[in-house]
Amino acid sequence: MGTMDREPSTSAEEAILTVAPGKPGALSAVTAMLGNARPARRVRAVETLSEAMKAGTQAPVLVLVSSPVASVARALGRGLPPEQALEQWTTRTRGFIAEVGAVWERVLLLDADTVSAAPGDVAAELGARLGITLDTLPQPQLVAMEPLNWIVAQYLLQTAPEAKDLSDQFSAMVLGDHGARGPGLAGVTQLWAALEKTRQEADEARGALAQARGALRLTAGQVFEFRSQIGADLAEAEKLQRAIREQQCESEEAGARAQQREDALAAQLVELRRESDAIRRSRATDVTESSAIAQRQASAMERGARIYRMQTALERAEKKLKFRGAKIAELQKALKAARQELAGIYNSKSWKAVRVARRAVPRPGRRK
Repeated sequence: MGTMDREPSTSAEEAILTVAPGKPGALSAVTAMLGNARPARRVRAVETLSEAMKAGTQAPVLVLVSSPVASVARALGRGLPPEQALEQWTTRTRGFIAEVGAVWERVLLLDADTVSAAPGDVAAELGARLGITLDTLPQPQLVAMEPLNWIVAQYLLQTAPEAKDLSDQFSAMVLGDHGARGPGLAGVTQLWAALEKTRQEADEARGALAQARGALRLTAGQVFEFRSQIGADLAEAEKLQRAIREQQCESEEAGARAQQREDALAAQLVELRRESDAIRRSRATDVTESSAIAQRQASAMERGARIYRMQTALERAEKKLKFRGAKIAELQKALKAARQELAGIYNSKSWKAVRVARRAVPRPGRRK
């Protein structure tokens, strides 16, 4: 089923049906070529080969197609993985060849990229097939093709057996030197420069990554030291809190003991004052009685003895009073010392440091 197997018939009256879905540039080039031919031919665009076969005419049908390499390369450019792009092209091409084979005597396949980029490469053969002369050709248009995608596509089509067979069969059916539409030396040179730049960027990235890893190791060591220091600080803080709590308990206990001593000394002082008042009252009574006895010198011996005893008791009372006075002074001195000790506790740093905590925690037995 080669391109030389048949000659499609045409007449000046009939328009040439052209199937070019998604290829407006190539369709414009074909329209211009045929419109300027001798004799000129009209072009009627249809969407599918099936629609062209149902058009009710025997005019030849031109089908603008992309070469196998271009089709796979463009699929790669759309982001398809290589295996998926090759499988998609293989499936679509297998069905297309079967469809064209059924109507091969009326169909001419033209490489769309060749028609756009180099119309002179296909003009002579196309004119001979249609029985016309193509003298005036459209201006060649640049067909963009990513060099790397083109190289990968060509490799895929050459290494997959089924795809290679389909590619060879498809290429034999198409007019136009589509195989020459590769990236060329300039494209390969550009691709090589891009790859070299990518290698340099990769080397720089690896160097930066090595530096980052070194910095990360250093940072990890610093973080470990920082965590260790924080752990030590937390342990020290916990130790200090325990010491503060113990000091608070000791301060509270000392304050309670001092308060108890102060209360006891105050009670003793009150009792001593009460006893002193009783002694003073007793002495006044004894003095009165002694005066009465002295005035009544005519008292009997028993009364004299009583006076003696009373005097003796008075002396003892005076001694006792002096002793009580000394005891009161001693207790007052102890009370003063206890108050000074309590003031020292209240003015201590530890007592002030726990003031907030002491207010927040109610203590049993403390007067509110």
